[in-house]
Amino acid sequence: VGIINITADQRPRVRHIGDVFLGIKKAYWGNGLGSVLMEEAIEWAKSSGSIRRLQLTVQKRNLAAVHLYEKMGFIIEGLQERGACIEGGEFL
Repeated sequence: VGIINITADQRPRVRHIGDVFLGIKKAYWGNGLGSVLMEEAIEWAKSSGSIRRLQLTVQKRNLAAVHLYEKMGFIIEGLQERGACIEGGEFL
């Protein structure tokens, strides 16, 4: 149905940063599952004692995900040009 994962680099200067991955099957979109998973992940990170920053990457055209992340308190820090390439060489 859905998955959320937080990974952290072990290098001393960046090990406080958790990279978030969230994936939900399309059939379950719009049911609040993303909010529940994000809330649980944020609480886990706060209680971890080691993760002090969460970050993620999202396609700007994925408006539902962008809305969810902004609702959860995430802010856009930058845009990554040519950050994703699909079959045929087209960049998203």
